Amino acid sequence: MKQYKRTEAEWKAYLHEHNIELIDYDCPTTKSTAMLTFQCLTCGTEETVRADNLARRRNTPCQTCANYQRYTTASIKALIEQHGGSYISGDVTGKMSTVHLRCQCGAVTVKSAHDIRRRPSSCKHCRNQQISITQLRNNRNRERALAIAEERGGKCLTEEQMFSTRESLSWQCSQGHQWHANLDSVATQGTWCPSCQSNIAENMVRAIFEATYQRPFPVSRPDFLATSGSSLHLDGYNKELGLAFECQGSQHYQKNNRFHKSREDLYAQMERDALKAVRCQTNLVMLVTVPYSVTDKGLEETRNFLAKMLMETGIMALHDPRDVKIDPRKIYDTYADAPFLDFKKIVADKGGSFESHDYAGLTKPLSVRCENGHRFQALPYLVRNGHWCPECAGNKRLTLDHITEQLQQEGWSLADPEQLSYTNAHQPLEMFCQHGHLVTRTWNKWQQGKRTCSECQRLDRAHEFVDKMKQRGIDMDVNLSTYQGERQPVRGICRHCGQETTLPVEQWKNRSLTPCCSKPLPAYHRCHLKTQESCPT
Repeated sequence: MKQYKRTEAEWKAYLHEHNIELIDYDCPTTKSTAMLTFQCLTCGTEETVRADNLARRRNTPCQTCANYQRYTTASIKALIEQHGGSYISGDVTGKMSTVHLRCQCGAVTVKSAHDIRRRPSSCKHCRNQQISITQLRNNRNRERALAIAEERGGKCLTEEQMFSTRESLSWQCSQGHQWHANLDSVATQGTWCPSCQSNIAENMVRAIFEATYQRPFPVSRPDFLATSGSSLHLDGYNKELGLAFECQGSQHYQKNNRFHKSREDLYAQMERDALKAVRCQTNLVMLVTVPYSVTDKGLEETRNFLAKMLMETGIMALHDPRDVKIDPRKIYDTYADAPFLDFKKIVADKGGSFESHDYAGLTKPLSVRCENGHRFQALPYLVRNGHWCPECAGNKRLTLDHITEQLQQEGWSLADPEQLSYTNAHQPLEMFCQHGHLVTRTWNKWQQGKRTCSECQRLDRAHEFVDKMKQRGIDMDVNLSTYQGERQPVRGICRHCGQETTLPVEQWKNRSLTPCCSKPLPAYHRCHLKTQESCPT
């Protein structure tokens, strides 16, 4: 019961404990507004005070005695120890004197003498801790974590009952991968298993499409995308609606070492994307491209983007993409996502098999067994593109003897075959070109026709520059072994006047007149010849 709600008998007993006699108790309405008249037997003071105001007097009901209480080091020290703390230092001469003490919670803190009297059993640290515990008890974070994990087909392995949204928790996905992440990143930012994350963006877009139109959008390889080279596919396609989508990661827009060996690989990727868009348009398929800059911002941003794009398609939707209900398992449960199911079907159709728990995304290798019992390491995305058992295809691992023989036919050779341990065709190999220059190249690149040497190309450009300038009437004084190219300053001697001039290579090539005597120079490039013909001097 609250102190200001005491009855007359309770007030009388309370005042008696403080050597005070209750003279009169008047309670016309509520107990909190009752008027008490009492006399202090210590100082003789008589007072009339309302019950709720009297309840606020913490140390003694008598205001006169309270004003005369002295703040001393001994009294404050005794009060601290009485409530489970320990006094450290500080001379007390008044109510604002500061005291260093160790609270009963173990924290070392500084309090004023007056604050010690008001709240002798606590400090700011244990009060904040108590507030935090209360908040953790009320926020139900454990229930949220368990619910999110169950929705996504996984588990929250953390056993603590109370934790904040920023504390690291232990998680497990549907494939058994375990990792640590805080609740804020999982619940708010939509992160999940780092081993399975490669398909989350595609799954998220597919889940929105399927919930919006109530139709399936599986990974598809329609006949109109068939090519003589690598197979083209759509991340999601519904033939009945004539609607498809493509999720494009950063590798579709900029060089990514994980996907591109060179800048040419990026250009080839862009050409495939452009070809895919043209063929969709030709075959009356509406293709919605979703860039990584959208999916990286999470589910809500992706919903808003698709709502805008789908409105432009003119294809009537059953639901609004911005608020349609989505099954989280379709996004985060790898066993339920379309790329995994597509890969699983392809392997089964070829009579092969693999362990599902080994699957960690389209770009992670796993062991596959073909119908003839051969076991090989396969990348799921390559299997989806038509690759299969190398032994059945007659593509057994090459030997160094075979590579050496192939190189010798072109006048090339391995740099140090005795010390070389050959792994596979993606391994960089050091080799010498026909002129003895050291080159590093994979066997795959060599087989694809990349049989040039950058040093030989540099020397060829140097010889071409010197020969062409000589034909134009300028003798170039340049060391071919140090020739670098366009911005390199080179000294030239004019055959007309014999004067020497130093200019960058690029300027020598682009000049139409000699820099010394202004004699006309023949064009260096064919494009320069056309310019000279259209602009006669």
